[in-house]
Amino acid sequence: MRNDRFRIVPATPEIIASYYGKHLPLTVRAVAAMDGEEIIGIGGVYLQDSSAVLFTDMTDRLRSNKRLLVSGIRAINEIISHVIALNIPLYAKEADGIDGTDVLMRHMKFDPMDEKTKVWAWPGSVH
Repeated sequence: MRNDRFRIVPATPEIIASYYGKHLPLTVRAVAAMDGEEIIGIGGVYLQDSSAVLFTDMTDRLRSNKRLLVSGIRAINEIISHVIALNIPLYAKEADGIDGTDVLMRHMKFDPMDEKTKVWAWPGSVH
């Protein structure tokens, strides 16, 4: 029998507003990691100027649930594939103070672009 307690779902505007406490003034395509009805993480892409930016926001509970984390990464990779198909440059910024962010960026196929600002780029995104 499947355990539906932990799952990845599309991050609707309502889910995003519930997690952040407000609606975001951005165009966002994202997924949410759920523990029952509780949101334990959100990740996806938002548009900024003529580029796309990868973002993730995870609780420690999501970080410790490797199976759900991998499912979330796969779902975010689907979103990334749509962005890449549109030929939009894609970037990410490494989170300060969170161990393993660089490992996640490499795992998701991003390349370090600027060590000082901790900006990463999807291959082919640097123009």
